[in-house]
Amino acid sequence: MEPVASYPLRGKVTVDNAPPVAKSETARLVADAYDAAKPNVKAANNPTAFVNSDGSFDFPQLRPGKYVMIFAQLQCNARMGFSGPDGPNNLYNDLDVNGEKTQVAIDHQAPGKTEYEFNLSVAGETPPAAPGPKAFVGRRQRRRDGTRTLHR
Repeated sequence: MEPVASYPLRGKVTVDNAPPVAKSETARLVADAYDAAKPNVKAANNPTAFVNSDGSFDFPQLRPGKYVMIFAQLQCNARMGFSGPDGPNNLYNDLDVNGEKTQVAIDHQAPGKTEYEFNLSVAGETPPAAPGPKAFVGRRQRRRDGTRTLHR
């Protein structure tokens, strides 16, 4: 097999035009790059990056392709991993919902891009009654065997 070239993807996330604010000391905003060509792949198999307090995030190496960015603010526990409920009320954590939003759809190609900007409009938005079937609502830590499980 030939190695597939990968390129950096970096950017910044704001929430209502301001840096993201954690809802608690243990909450973390995460970005998930969902491969649009593989919509049935579980979120556990997609690249995930932590969003820093200034809103910046970094995927050092990401294969070329079309991606839908998913964002979720979840509780982080060193032993258990990530769990919901989602801080932005499930407005940006679902592939089916975000796939309709052009502002979170990207075409990642060589040489990579480092100035993506995503503003998540939350104030005044009506959240869905419940997370959708493809919503990113948590991820368990890796097991000793290297596998991890996903909360859906």
